[in-house]
Amino acid sequence: MFRKISLFIITLLLFHSCMLKGKEVPKDKVIVRFWHPFSADSSLGKTLLGLIAEFNKKHPEWSIKAEGMGSYSVLKQKLIASIIAGNQPEMSLAYEAWIAKFYKADKLVHMDEMFSSTQEWEHLKRDLFKAFLASCMIDNKLISMPFNKSVPVLYYNKNIFSKNSIKRPPRTWEEFIRISKQLTKDNNNDGKPDFWGIISRANLTDFLNFLKQNKGEILDKKGENTLFNKKEGVQALKFFLSWKYIHSIADFYSGGNPYSYQNDFTAGRCAMIIGTCVSRFFMQKKLTFPLGTAPIFMHKKKAV
Repeated sequence: MFRKISLFIITLLLFHSCMLKGKEVPKDKVIVRFWHPFSADSSLGKTLLGLIAEFNKKHPEWSIKAEGMGSYSVLKQKLIASIIAGNQPEMSLAYEAWIAKFYKADKLVHMDEMFSSTQEWEHLKRDLFKAFLASCMIDNKLISMPFNKSVPVLYYNKNIFSKNSIKRPPRTWEEFIRISKQLTKDNNNDGKPDFWGIISRANLTDFLNFLKQNKGEILDKKGENTLFNKKEGVQALKFFLSWKYIHSIADFYSGGNPYSYQNDFTAGRCAMIIGTCVSRFFMQKKLTFPLGTAPIFMHKKKAV
């Protein structure tokens, strides 16, 4: 089964409802319910459904039945409810934190038990990024598979950088502050910036980026004690909040449309944003300037 599904798309997690572990695939068509968070009319949903249709056409003995939930939050709620009711799907997309809970509840098929040979496992390890594979393992067991990964990156307006004689994006925390100060403008002289060095969400992900860059950790190795509140975390949070409250180089927001910062960037209200590698796809049709992409500025080490 693993070999068949891996041809479709690098998959996610398999629930015990699959009932095929250690058995031969029957000759009759096997129907596999696949839950995901995307709506059918979204770009990601259309792409996924296209891949599924391609797989079903090439492998008539299988039928992947995609069921979109519209959002990650709804997907999580429905997964939990389905497990309680004993009617969980065969496959689902899920965050690692959800998968860890399902694993502790013994509701998942261990994927490494489905390999037909050691060679198959070794081939998989060669084929996937080590960091992605590691995020799918618990207790040295392969519990899920990488599906879609959003890596944080820095986006910048190349025209704005060129007009201000800035030859490259910032590479360190210090460079970021200096360049952002140079780019933040009060064009109408009302005492408030109307063009920002950066517009950002007040969000957990960016804080964790800076925590890691400052050689901090979220938890200890046993996962029993918090470490993000130590000095490395305090320094990371101070750096993040200093953009707005000390240096006045950033506009923050914490409500409304979670992707407003992308719209602000494409509309020319700021010089930089931190997004994910997926953000480029959603911004490209609105862009009126050359887009620059770079790693996020580092501190003690490079990390996201």
